[in-house]
Amino acid sequence: MIEALDAFYSQIDVLAAANKMYPVKTNGDEYMAVSELCMFPPLSASNGEQKGEQKSAHHINNGVLFALAVTATFKI
Repeated sequence: MIEALDAFYSQIDVLAAANKMYPVKTNGDEYMAVSELCMFPPLSASNGEQKGEQKSAHHINNGVLFALAVTATFKI
C-alpha cells in the first residue's frame, strides 16, 4: 500500500508542477496544494478589483484543472 501511495503521489507531483500548483503537505492519503503561492504582489487600491478578479480566476482555474487531472489519474 505504501508503494502504491508513493507512486501515486509522484504522479500527482508531476501534475501539480504542470498546473502551477505548489504541494504543501501530504499525510497518509491526503494531498494539499496551493496555486502559485505568493507569485503576485498585493492589489493596490488604484488597480481596482478587476485585476484581482483575473488573478483569482487564474488560481481557481489552476486548481480545477489540477483536481480534474488528479481524478483522471486516480481512475487509472
